[in-house]
Amino acid sequence: MHALSQEKIYTDVLVIGGGLAGLTAALEAKSNNLDITIVSKGKTGKSGNSIIAGGGISILVPDSEDSAELFYQDVIKSGKGINDEQLVKFFVRNSTEEINKLSKYGVIFKKINTHLLKKRPPGHSVPRLIHSDYYNFPYVGRGLSITLPLLSKLQKCGLKIIDNTSIIKLLVSSDHRVYGAMGINKKVGKIFFLC
Repeated sequence: MHALSQEKIYTDVLVIGGGLAGLTAALEAKSNNLDITIVSKGKTGKSGNSIIAGGGISILVPDSEDSAELFYQDVIKSGKGINDEQLVKFFVRNSTEEINKLSKYGVIFKKINTHLLKKRPPGHSVPRLIHSDYYNFPYVGRGLSITLPLLSKLQKCGLKIIDNTSIIKLLVSSDHRVYGAMGINKKVGKIFFLC
């Protein structure tokens, strides 16, 4: 068995995961002029759950029959009560603004005239599911209509992307602070130390 080569990479912010959450986190960090590195076990912006999730996102739709309390109750009920209640409240409170950010990053959402087209998703009591414009994407890849615009914006920023690499260990200091991670890319036979 051949020894794996090693590479140490220094970065201000390490984002683990190349899906919608990781891409959004990287864009937010980049807006603060930080050095960003994304590590993804697949292809950043082109693999994972965000791609197959259907291109739809439930949000608190302004000027509708929806309310923050109703949205919160629907999410808690759909999650069978195992949700982190504070996280659900945060999500409900910020969902509309996040859609505005995604639009700013180039994601196109379906509209009728000037209003977001919304549908009632399973487990919800009112229509609040909005869809990206996914017509040019395969059924199982509709989420690409959300991730690819974000990836394109990030690539123009010049951040580091390390694909096909699994994070296998968080690096923790003696005072219990995470200061980095160790990842392995079996395809190229390399271990990355990201600090």
